[in-house]
This record gives sequence, structure tokens and C-alpha cells, in this order.
Amino acid sequence: MKWYIFVLFLVNEPQAPNGYMFTDPTFVTQEQCAQAVLDKNQIPKFMQKLIVEFGMNMPRIKTISCINDDTVKLIDAYSLKEGHDV
Repeated sequence: MKWYIFVLFLVNEPQAPNGYMFTDPTFVTQEQCAQAVLDKNQIPKFMQKLIVEFGMNMPRIKTISCINDDTVKLIDAYSLKEGHDV
């Protein structure tokens, strides 16, 4: 099972992006994922990727989590059912 870093943004506008999932790197365990999130050498790389994706005015970060393939499938299913872009 793969684990991914998922960033949830604090947004007030319905059209604003509410989250971002890093598809690279992936992790074998939740523990490896959590260690990467806290690794001071890795944090600048993650922030740079967010800046590339969203620009300097990216939404404020609410939480950062590690999610697995099963959670990704649930989010995708909800998104399709509700017609939301997650």
C-alpha cells in the first residue's frame, strides 16, 4: 500500500483549491510519510512544489496528513458522487 502527503488548505471561497496530494514521493508506511513531513531537509522541497502549483498566493495550510490508497479511493468516490473537484 502506498502512502501520500496530503495538504488541506484553509479556504473561504468555494472555487478555491481545498487540498493538494503529493504523488511524488510516495511511502511504504505511514511512519515513513510522517517522518518526511517533519524532516527539515524535506520541507523546503514540499513548499517549493506548492509554490510552483499555486504561486506565491497559495492558500494557507490548515493541516498536513498522510493518507493511503484506500483514503484516496474514498476521496475520489466522494468527489465523483457529489460532483466536487477535490
